[in-house]
Parts: sequence; structure tokens; C-alpha cells
Amino acid sequence: MNIRPVKKEEAEELLHLIMNVENQSEFMLMAPGERQMTLEKQTTMIEKVEKQENAVILIAEKEGVMIGYLFALGGSAQRKKHSAIW
Repeated sequence: MNIRPVKKEEAEELLHLIMNVENQSEFMLMAPGERQMTLEKQTTMIEKVEKQENAVILIAEKEGVMIGYLFALGGSAQRKKHSAIW
């Protein structure tokens, strides 16, 4: 297994993975069908995170297939820029 930052060219694959996880799990914040994400929005989000110093989207892949993801998004307030939510 390999864990690394996602590339914007992988936006579609990440979007499909997120939707699959939400459709299969009862423990995700968004219920199946609730997330209104498009490929364009996903690509824009990846680009925004790439530019942010205290944020990253990590993916886990096995044999070239994306199998997991983690969003770590840092705050913008000076006193909490060092912390992230996931």
C-alpha cells in the first residue's frame, strides 16, 4: 500500500471513491446521495488544497487502485493554523 497526496488529475477517481464509501457506510457525515459534488468542484477543491500550506488530501492506493482517502484541512485563524480537521 502507498499513501501520498492526491493529484488534481485524479479528481474523478477520488470523487468515485468518496461516493462509493458514502454509499456503503452508515458512519460517514454525508448520507448516500446527499453530497452534491461534481468533477469540476472536486478538481477545484484539490487545486485549492494544493495551494494551502496547512492542508492536504492523502490517498491510499494498492496495486495502482485508490482504496482510501483522508482530508486534513487546516484553519485560517492565526491561533489555530497549526491544527487540522479531518
